[in-house]
Amino acid sequence: MVLKYMIIHTHNIVKNLGVKYLKGGEDINNIVKGEEKIKFILSKEKMTTNDIYKETNLTSRAVRRCLLKLEKKREVKRIKGREINKKVRYCDSWILNSKNVIKKVPWNKILVYYKKEHYNKGYRQHYMFFPKKIILNEKFLSALGFFDAEGSKTKPKSTEVVNSKPSLIKLFINFLDYFEIKRENLSYKIIFNNKLPYLLKMPKKQISDDAKILWRRQVKIPTNKEIKTSYVGESTGKSRENIIKYGSLDINYNSVLFRKLLFELIKIAKDRIINENDSLAYLRGYFCGEAYVGKKDRQIQVGNDERNQLDFSKELLEIINVDSSIYGETSTSPPRIVIQRLRSFIILEDKDIFRFHPDKRKNLIKKILNYKSIDNSLRKKLVRKLKKLK
Repeated sequence: MVLKYMIIHTHNIVKNLGVKYLKGGEDINNIVKGEEKIKFILSKEKMTTNDIYKETNLTSRAVRRCLLKLEKKREVKRIKGREINKKVRYCDSWILNSKNVIKKVPWNKILVYYKKEHYNKGYRQHYMFFPKKIILNEKFLSALGFFDAEGSKTKPKSTEVVNSKPSLIKLFINFLDYFEIKRENLSYKIIFNNKLPYLLKMPKKQISDDAKILWRRQVKIPTNKEIKTSYVGESTGKSRENIIKYGSLDINYNSVLFRKLLFELIKIAKDRIINENDSLAYLRGYFCGEAYVGKKDRQIQVGNDERNQLDFSKELLEIINVDSSIYGETSTSPPRIVIQRLRSFIILEDKDIFRFHPDKRKNLIKKILNYKSIDNSLRKKLVRKLKKLK
């Protein structure tokens, strides 16, 4: 069976963002930042600092700063000018040391850009390459669902998600990889409960160091990238929930363009989800991030303050034949979807709804096993699955 995935043309998304774009094959010299301009100029011939300054519309200070950055990255090589004396030498020359020079937009991408004016009457060009076509496969839709559940909706300039499960963080980082966003360009922070040192009888430094090792290994965070730590909440008292020993990892990508595109992409993707496979893919990410699955009760709850999101989730559940109800806000709970039938639990387990969250999957299996009415063959099958998860 060949699955047909949704394909979205990126220029259709960009049209709704109020920004400009260049298609594949178009020249990018007037759009890209100073470093790329200098690389483009040096790809023609060796040049002095003064010649580079004359060729670009950059200030002499900006040229020097860009050259120093490129030299640090080993993308250009400096040829020192001849010394006249200890204090004076001729202007340095520069040659390109990198073959990675983009002169035109690649045919499989588009370049999205906009100008932002600054207080000093200057401007800064913001730009980013995006794939020409975006293929919404299962993992892609799951990542969108996860961001809908756990992503920050309040930060206007960045894309941020937080979770304690490496499998979910990896799901979203792989999603960022699709857009060729390097892990070096992400910021990382581990958030701990302030009760941890008290409950584990360990100093904060040891807890933080252990967590950094685990997260760096699990998520493949570059070794040269700093991981910040933060402790929140009260420092003493009993913990009502399971202790998250290694904290929750917060990953952040600072780009207005990407954030705008992501929200528009989610909107378009949700409008186009009509079949069971796409519904399942989205719900896997969303439920792994948002659903509450207790061990002993006979409910699964998915809370959200936005009624539109609850209605949308309910529609997707109907597509996969799962019964659910929407409950209003109470003094202790937000508006939420409640699933509370054995038949629905069995469907969700069979569809692997908690693929990216082993703990929730275990709880769902235990929830089903608590029913005495299930037949022996299903019980044995679930017991085997539970043993594998342990």
